[in-house]
Amino acid sequence: MNLYKCLPALILLSLLTACGNGLEEGSTTAPATTTPPPVTIQPAKPQQTSPAATSTAGLNPAHGQPGHRCDIQVGAPLNSAPAPTTATPPQQQTVVMPPPTTPVTTTAAGKNPPHGQPGHRCDIAVGAPLPK
Repeated sequence: MNLYKCLPALILLSLLTACGNGLEEGSTTAPATTTPPPVTIQPAKPQQTSPAATSTAGLNPAHGQPGHRCDIQVGAPLNSAPAPTTATPPQQQTVVMPPPTTPVTTTAAGKNPPHGQPGHRCDIAVGAPLPK
């Protein structure tokens, strides 16, 4: 139980000592900073393909493979003409919003009607009696 009482004090003490400005007392130089060495990522080398893959030379490879052309189908000869595209115009959707309906409320004679109704006075609460 005593540990739980001391824990916040220990955390505060460790933060204060760890978050110093880096200058020791009497020191006028900033601490040396070390930067981690740069990491270079080398792309994976393509694996040697089997002899069956060499028979597909000149054909459009799968998407993401080197030499792929998106304008022709996968497996089509690379020297073939691109497939014709049929451009369809974008369709616009029209949403018709019905006008908001306001409930018709009747107010007793001599009472302040709701806001926006004829005879309403903003200085008097809705439904309160109107002065004569």
